[in-house]
Amino acid sequence: MGFNKNGMLRTVNITDSLKGTNGSTDAQKLWNKITEGVQPPFRMVAKINSVCTVDGILAKLEMERYWHKTFDTLGCALLCPYDVSEIEDIRRGKWIAELLRTHHGAIFAPRVGKGIGYYDGRF
Repeated sequence: MGFNKNGMLRTVNITDSLKGTNGSTDAQKLWNKITEGVQPPFRMVAKINSVCTVDGILAKLEMERYWHKTFDTLGCALLCPYDVSEIEDIRRGKWIAELLRTHHGAIFAPRVGKGIGYYDGRF
């Protein structure tokens, strides 16, 4: 009994979809691609691996802004894991601050058993 066989797990490679993003139009197209054939309510883990470059993090932030703005209509629980050490380092603090603004909560866990949580109470 596998999750893939039962249609309970779906993996979508979205790395290429971030090239040349063009604001919320591309964010909507990406959302449509990811959720094609999926009925709410559902859970999603959205990890995009291109956050180590300025273009990559800018594209990811555009997606995050769109998802945050339309969160109430998405019909899902959305988890966005980030390895902070992989985020473009010149403006890492700015990027992390923006990521926090586009999430209802965050957990920072630098190692097992050591972490802190944040929840803004908006949902």
